Amino acid sequence: MWRVFLFVLVGLFVSACAGNSAEHSDEPLHNAYLRYRQAVLGGSVLAQRAEIFSPAVLEDIDIASEQEVKVLMWGGAVVREHSHYEKKLAAGRGCLTVNGYADDAGKPVSLFIEYDGHLVRFQHLDFPDRARFDGFITKALCPDEAYEEIMRRSSASPS
Repeated sequence: MWRVFLFVLVGLFVSACAGNSAEHSDEPLHNAYLRYRQAVLGGSVLAQRAEIFSPAVLEDIDIASEQEVKVLMWGGAVVREHSHYEKKLAAGRGCLTVNGYADDAGKPVSLFIEYDGHLVRFQHLDFPDRARFDGFITKALCPDEAYEEIMRRSSASPS
């Protein structure tokens, strides 16, 4: 009887651990962003950094450098969200575009995040010039694609 109980207990433990590693794999990327944003706003992004950022990001950030740590805070740049778009890529990766406003005065901001699973792999933050702002990007773009699109839009806009 005890062997059966122990076997079931070990089986539950193993399945719980296996389920935990893929806990966020099928959820929308926007949910991962909301966790990231909450960690920034709650002041716990540094404590939770391994749960938010990929190891590749963290190895390039000097946690002792206030300037470098600011990059980890970009998740809080969008104060009021207007829209978001996401797309899945191969190998468990995906990209999320979050558009909104950086302040109550309506300063537009867009955050472009590439995810590896549910971990931030790369991000690009853009504060468009209000005088030349012609609307938010209305599709999911990876950070490198966003940079190209922003450059294309700025060169097409009259100065």
